[in-house]
Amino acid sequence: RECMENPGDIAGGISLVDKWLEMQEIFIGIEDNKPAAIQLLTERFAGSPKVKVVPLKSRYPQGAEKVLIYEITGRVVPEGGLPADVGVMVQNVTSVAFLHRYFQTGYPLVSKRITVDGGAIARPMNVRVPIGTSIEEVAKFAGGYKKPPKKILNGGPMMGLAHATDQFPVLKQTNALLFLAGQEYSQVPHSMHTITLWDNRLSKSFSWQAVSISTGIKCMGQEATHRPQRMPGVGSAALGRSSSA
Repeated sequence: RECMENPGDIAGGISLVDKWLEMQEIFIGIEDNKPAAIQLLTERFAGSPKVKVVPLKSRYPQGAEKVLIYEITGRVVPEGGLPADVGVMVQNVTSVAFLHRYFQTGYPLVSKRITVDGGAIARPMNVRVPIGTSIEEVAKFAGGYKKPPKKILNGGPMMGLAHATDQFPVLKQTNALLFLAGQEYSQVPHSMHTITLWDNRLSKSFSWQAVSISTGIKCMGQEATHRPQRMPGVGSAALGRSSSA
């Protein structure tokens, strides 16, 4: 959605990164199940000698940092190494776009665009949510629960962390909220159940109180104002090849 809705911010953020780091080449990797985003950004950077949009096969874990580097540049990050070790820097397009908005407005990161999905949610959608909003309020905005969720995941089905309740807040690293029904939960890999236990133990050991604030959740041009309750909580990529490559 960032590619479709804010291509200007992405372009501006790339210009800032290039200005300060003097990149030799800049790649924007987009999975091939997003043809509209590929076409839009290809046209946007058609006149740029440095920036190239690279379609990638839609498969897991294509978005992983080291996988992206290999698929786009052919370079292999050594075990225990960092992208900088092979002369590469990796940035998410959302981070690049936010960098431009920050330089334009001076506003810090106060909201996140997240995907709300799963068999237990009434109306799956993409929404922009103020950071600190409770998961419960996000679920209500998406029409509430069709059935009680068997499991709530903060993130995707493979790497998401499970929450015991919907009273946890949306954090700056939240990209998706999945509300799984019984059949979907039975299909989650065994490793996910291990993560669930680990996360539940963490949430009991480390907790904090989020301040009750008036928030607005935006979806498709509409805005709804909610006031979340006090709640407990726990603590596409753009690539550039650096001049040192």
